[in-house]
Amino acid sequence: MARKSKQKGAAVVLADLSPVEALAVAVKREVGASCFYEALSRRVTHALAAAKFRYLAEEERYHRDLLVAVLKTLKGSARRVSSLKGLSEARGRLPKGVSNADAVRSALNAEKEAAEFYTACATRCRNADGKAMFARLADEEKRHRVVLEHELRVLTEEPFWSSLEGRPWAEDDFWHTGGGFCR
Repeated sequence: MARKSKQKGAAVVLADLSPVEALAVAVKREVGASCFYEALSRRVTHALAAAKFRYLAEEERYHRDLLVAVLKTLKGSARRVSSLKGLSEARGRLPKGVSNADAVRSALNAEKEAAEFYTACATRCRNADGKAMFARLADEEKRHRVVLEHELRVLTEEPFWSSLEGRPWAEDDFWHTGGGFCR
């Protein structure tokens, strides 16, 4: 049976996937999202935005690890999903001169699509543990949106009052990752 992907707006909706295939697709999405956030962290000029993107890259690696662990416990093999296009949470390239705010807006769209994808997987999943895992991932992607919405406000609204006296403490980079698989 052939697997098809359909575009619904910018979101990828995958039909007729087995649980193993859905997990394999989810792993690909998380890897792509992590690489996207690593790239954004190097492209933006705002220190706080860069730190948030490094944090999100690490979160997506954690999601990947969770999904891979579940995938390893399942019997059966996933069909090849490498031929399906557009599986990453974040697709496309940002222009070189992209503003910090536009980079965050792009990430917001990616997190919205990720939450929609995992919500759809949770809805279709018949296994209670699988349903709970996909629902948890959807919730985590929604929390990522909250982080990014706050970041967008920092970038587009009035500065912190403390920034009048120098760089505000909130712009310090408290998130350092020790590598990744995108290098």
